Amino acid sequence: MSDRIQQHTTLICSFCSGYLFNAPYQAACGDRICGSCHSGLQARQKEAIRCPICGTSIDLNTCFRDKAAEVELSKAILSCTNKGCSWKGEGRNFLAHLKQCSFAIVQCPNKGCGEQMYRSDLDLHCKNCRYLPIQCTWCHWEIPRLDENVHLANECDEVLVTCTTERCSEKCKRKDLPSHLATSCKFTVRDCEFKDNGCSFRGTVEELVQHNEDAVVNHLKLFKGTCKQQTNRTVELVSRSADSKLDNYEKQIAALHHEIHTLRNELMSHVQNPVVQSVVKLETTIQQLQDGFGEMALLVQTLQATSYSGVFIWKIPEVTRRRHEARVGRTLSLYSAPFYTSRHGYKMCLRLYMAGDGSGKGSHLSFFLTVMRGEFDSLLRWPFRQTVSLVLLDQDRQRDIVQSFRPEPSSASFQRPRLEMNVASGCPTFAPLSVLDNSSYVKDDTLFLKCVIDRTGLENT
Repeated sequence: MSDRIQQHTTLICSFCSGYLFNAPYQAACGDRICGSCHSGLQARQKEAIRCPICGTSIDLNTCFRDKAAEVELSKAILSCTNKGCSWKGEGRNFLAHLKQCSFAIVQCPNKGCGEQMYRSDLDLHCKNCRYLPIQCTWCHWEIPRLDENVHLANECDEVLVTCTTERCSEKCKRKDLPSHLATSCKFTVRDCEFKDNGCSFRGTVEELVQHNEDAVVNHLKLFKGTCKQQTNRTVELVSRSADSKLDNYEKQIAALHHEIHTLRNELMSHVQNPVVQSVVKLETTIQQLQDGFGEMALLVQTLQATSYSGVFIWKIPEVTRRRHEARVGRTLSLYSAPFYTSRHGYKMCLRLYMAGDGSGKGSHLSFFLTVMRGEFDSLLRWPFRQTVSLVLLDQDRQRDIVQSFRPEPSSASFQRPRLEMNVASGCPTFAPLSVLDNSSYVKDDTLFLKCVIDRTGLENT
């Protein structure tokens, strides 16, 4: 207890030896307790509490508010309890003085500091405190003064930094550095734009420009290889789809055969006209499915033989059946798979009338070329002008039948296609139908047709 407080022993707390502020209480023994200590003792009410002055046991429930102590304290002349302070005044002004006393020990308010000092030294300390919050002049974030250098060196996104690439001295905001390195830095080593096509070259912007000029042929070869791989994958996917459809046809045919067998068994015991009609209908459906099955098989074969060189060989099996279907009007013409003059050239297919068409109907094979709509038509020259040669191959390699023609520029057949394919054009009297009875042209019930496109002038397509 300080000498200044001892002057008013009746106005001090029995527990903390401080003045009786904050609504004091009086215990049954007559000793007084300040409001703060009374609240603290209530939290320990389960413990035995004894008066520090007289040793008497204290029951907090019997303590009462000491109004007399409050009045006496407010009128008493008190001295400041802070060492070095000479202030004296009435008790009612004591707490107000403590809040502004220059000799009071206070703690720095800056987060992370915690240093204690006289209140009179606080302003000067705060001005120089390492933990004083300051605002970054670049990004305007609030940071402790001691972290300013670290913030600028590692964290601030707005501060200007020098490019980290050797030989590059450009400056940019830290947040823009990744973009600068990726796109605009002349000295950053990057992959060649044909990396996905197999080119392993890496270099700066200038080196890549020179590389692109020097490696045009190699890049085209790599790109061509990529296109070929993609084309092969596409053909494989189409072939798988066709195989799946063929499997479905086979399953349907097997199911229909089983159903016909069941119906025929019923006919043996119940010959009824509706059942007979159902059998006839099912047999017709089976025939149609078998026809579709054959066409799908041909489609798979032709897809696997797609050409990109302007030369296309068309294999047609089952000639006897197809001639019959053409004569009876069931399947008048056949289309080949598409082929191309080059990887990015004209798309076309062949069309054959096994029983003839137009001026050759009933007497000649009619053989035509059909220009189809392709993916690269906008890059090609129109109308199509290249000389076309249509060939029936002699399988004994003795005498091929050949007819050539040069497209008429004004013909709609050779303009840029607006629909899936143009009207076919070619040779309605290509060869007499009798050649199909010649074993030189039809072997194993199979004939081969060929189309050759003169690629002169198409080297760049």
